[in-house]
Amino acid sequence: MGQNPKILATLLAQLPDNTTGDISAEDIRDVVVSLFPSRGQIDLTASALTTFATTNTYVKLAGSTILDTTLGQDGFTQFANNELQATKAVAQILLITANVELVCTANNKSFGITIARNGTPLTNVHVSAILSDSNEGYGFSVTALIPVVQNDKLSVYVRNETDTTSVRATSLALSAVGFIQ
Repeated sequence: MGQNPKILATLLAQLPDNTTGDISAEDIRDVVVSLFPSRGQIDLTASALTTFATTNTYVKLAGSTILDTTLGQDGFTQFANNELQATKAVAQILLITANVELVCTANNKSFGITIARNGTPLTNVHVSAILSDSNEGYGFSVTALIPVVQNDKLSVYVRNETDTTSVRATSLALSAVGFIQ
């Protein structure tokens, strides 16, 4: 007997008004595994410069990351650096949070961050700030509810809103908790 995550409509169809009393152990296991929230997080292990060819264009934040397995992650894997991949076999709504600290070598540069799904920046969750002092770390945080399906990839993207001066992430935690739709 497998444990198969299912969407909410399928779960409800498995559990009708129960006039026959036929709810199997497998039905119950499917409900439990489906309702158990997926969760995962990647953390920065080595920073790198993120460079910009043009102003105001999002690029994937550079640096090496690792999947944090100390959190009892379930339903996520790290596909590549700065890419948290949803692996649960159902459509989900994710509560995703990115906490990033950026350092720039020049004064008064405006940077913005956002979450990207499958390489496409989600501009409705964009935040930006001016890094006024060179070599000072500035913290950014963005949180959003994002719909995903199995194998969708989430990452942090950044843009320089002033010019093409590069930036370095000195910390990054990209975390997600998923709930079936």
